[in-house]
Amino acid sequence: MDIFSEQLVRKDKDGLYLIKKIGLLALTFIIAMVLLLTVLRFMPVFSMIGFLAAFGIMYLGIYFSNSLDIEYEYIVTGTCLDVDKILAQKTRKRVISVDIPTFEMFGRYTEGVN
Repeated sequence: MDIFSEQLVRKDKDGLYLIKKIGLLALTFIIAMVLLLTVLRFMPVFSMIGFLAAFGIMYLGIYFSNSLDIEYEYIVTGTCLDVDKILAQKTRKRVISVDIPTFEMFGRYTEGVN
């Protein structure tokens, strides 16, 4: 019978996280409003396209601000260790999957470094 254990760890939300999130949302709101007001002022015939573009920009801002929420899931199944990175509680990406008896050393994992 295999042993199964998992641990979910959320990335700390410090002051920089809050500044990034609020800044991104404020920037997208400002860009959307400038676009909408520009279209309404100079091209009122295309007002519906301006509204759609403004809402699209705001949606992208919300989407990217939610992608700042990062979690890591550590799963041990038998002798296999899997580490997954979860963005906004929606997208899961496998970071590493190794067989524990083959470990040669322990240390901090840096992505892209061999």
